[in-house]
Amino acid sequence: MQVTTVVRPVSLLVIEDDDVDLEKIKRLLLKGTLNTVITAATSAREVDKLITQQQFDCAILDYRLQDSLGSELLQ
Repeated sequence: MQVTTVVRPVSLLVIEDDDVDLEKIKRLLLKGTLNTVITAATSAREVDKLITQQQFDCAILDYRLQDSLGSELLQ
């Protein structure tokens, strides 16, 4: 009997306000073998909205956003 294990995708929140850097990060993450679902946010306001709508397994955040510091989002 063959057993198949289904692994749910890792839900990542990428917080980056620079479009070029955001695309580089997404491209790098998608090259890997980890099954991921990537959600992007470009501002603290957008992050606040997203985290009330869904849960994320991991967040990658820019230290300095236009409307906040990344460290403030961790609190």
